[in-house]
Amino acid sequence: MNTASTLRINISFPTDLAKEVRKITSEGEFSKFLADAAREKIASTKREKALLTLLKSNRAFPSIKDSSKWVSNLRKKDINRLKRFRIHE
Repeated sequence: MNTASTLRINISFPTDLAKEVRKITSEGEFSKFLADAAREKIASTKREKALLTLLKSNRAFPSIKDSSKWVSNLRKKDINRLKRFRIHE
């Protein structure tokens, strides 16, 4: 842990949880364990919020047929482009 980029704080923490963390961490690793747990929780929360935002948004393709049609048209345009450049016969 780089002390130049750390902040010493005092927190209230459940005693039983602190004991469990102490049991499974090495000497001096308590803070690192809590920091890692906080990073994991932050990442999880961000993923959950992003997923909820995505689920609430309008879908680009309401059905699988719409997406299939879009991909098909995209491929046709690409073939036409390749023909223009005489890459595709």
